Amino acid sequence: MDISESEDESYNNLLKKQTKKRPRYGRVTDVNKKLRATTHELGPSCECKRFKCFEVINEDQRYEIIRQFNELGNYQDQNLYLGGLITVHSVAQRRSRKTNNEGEPHQASYSYRVKCASKDVPVCQNAFRSLHGITGRRIQTLQSQLINEGKIQKDRRGKHDNRPRRLKDSVLEHIHGHIKSLKGRKSHYSLHESNKYTYLKN
Repeated sequence: MDISESEDESYNNLLKKQTKKRPRYGRVTDVNKKLRATTHELGPSCECKRFKCFEVINEDQRYEIIRQFNELGNYQDQNLYLGGLITVHSVAQRRSRKTNNEGEPHQASYSYRVKCASKDVPVCQNAFRSLHGITGRRIQTLQSQLINEGKIQKDRRGKHDNRPRRLKDSVLEHIHGHIKSLKGRKSHYSLHESNKYTYLKN
């Protein structure tokens, strides 16, 4: 092997190293979900006069509650944890000011507690939200599941089957059959990496 051939070979090896694809560590959406689930922040004081939540629970304990909640790491585990801290009660007294036909009475009432120093401490809903850094909408979702299902359900977002524009399997089979009937060719670039790709001829 002469010098020029060895130089060409070393140059080709260098190109292969430089053009190597970066490894994939997950989609951006997955990373964002992880960040949202682990970066909850404490909310403002509830200024509750009944339980005096932020007086009973000191600052160090509040930060410990939010830290443990963030360490759960994902939306589903956090929901199971929160659901275990919500208790459903039957409505003791209804005070609807509307008529019987127009009134929309609550299905149930709820009480909340937090884990603090190995014991359960009752808190109001505003304190429950602030101590876990969550929204009222998330609490409503948990309440609905506890009332309708009796337990916290798995997260079904993006997993439902009501896809009006989804193609039927028979249509997909026809499409795949048509594509396979077309005469194609393999790429002459990087043959060892492109065996699964076929290109249509001009």
